[in-house]
Amino acid sequence: MKKNLIILVVLISNFAEAQFIKEKSINVQIGYGLRRTLLQRS
Repeated sequence: MKKNLIILVVLISNFAEAQFIKEKSINVQIGYGLRRTLLQRS
């Protein structure tokens, strides 16, 4: 039972970290895209 709990915690933390990385990379892409469009306008 304890072993299953540890596995569950590891899976959840891995998933949370993956979500965080995904959101961060999306934010970087959006920021890069905005900067590029602003540079093109000026």
